[in-house]
Amino acid sequence: SPASVGEFLSDNKIFPLQCCRELLSRLELRGHPITSALCEMLTVLQLPKEGQRIERLLEFYAEMFFEANVERKEVEVEEVPASPLLGTNSSPREEEDVTPPTTRPTPASAIV
Repeated sequence: SPASVGEFLSDNKIFPLQCCRELLSRLELRGHPITSALCEMLTVLQLPKEGQRIERLLEFYAEMFFEANVERKEVEVEEVPASPLLGTNSSPREEEDVTPPTTRPTPASAIV
């Protein structure tokens, strides 16, 4: 199953990491936008639940994606719709006046 493949390939031992590199090097990543290439990887394996294991797999994926597309001048990035969790207002903020308020001298009569 894709879950057990992801667990095995993300193990921090030499053989699983060599298998991870080999499997990811065989994926067709050349010429694809980064999100499509990521979907290609996720059809073969499922990301594990542990953060360090996810990071390990994504580092190998990023390395293989870079190697596959290093000759290209620029890599296409697909437009991804904004997530409601990240906020709905994606327009740039209007410039705010951030000048500090001026301080008025305290009248001598107020000092006791």
